[in-house]
Amino acid sequence: MREAQRLGINGYVKNTYSGDVELWAEGQSDKLPAFLKWLNRGPPLSRVDSVETEEKTALGYTKFSLEH
Repeated sequence: MREAQRLGINGYVKNTYSGDVELWAEGQSDKLPAFLKWLNRGPPLSRVDSVETEEKTALGYTKFSLEH
């Protein structure tokens, strides 16, 4: 969440019941690649096995939030 906010990315992140993480990210096209690179590493003490991406139409999020 902090990295998204630092880069000006809007959307959300949440843990799923299966243990995966779901994330929706919208932002400037020059910021999204940096965010994706960070996602492939993850925050300290995390384990990232894989990242799957899919391009979709932006929904117009105005901030980045943690959903439950």
